[in-house]
Amino acid sequence: MVVPAYVGEMAPPARRGAVVITYELMLCFGQGLTLLHFSAQLEDLREHIAHVRAQLEHLRDTSTGLFGFHGGQSKLHLSGNGQS
Repeated sequence: MVVPAYVGEMAPPARRGAVVITYELMLCFGQGLTLLHFSAQLEDLREHIAHVRAQLEHLRDTSTGLFGFHGGQSKLHLSGNGQS
């Protein structure tokens, strides 16, 4: 098994700098891709949370009359983003 961090140490002295730079560039590129992927998934999660919040509010509004809730009993408090 070859560990990339040691490849630079095992490379011939004439190529050692190029190997280390390539390894470091691959690390940076991988971190950038990870950030982009995480950002996209975070946006999907925000959309999903907004959708679920809307469904819960709709359920709250439609179930109030069905179950005979009155006053404060029918209030559904959703936390997050300073809203309740």
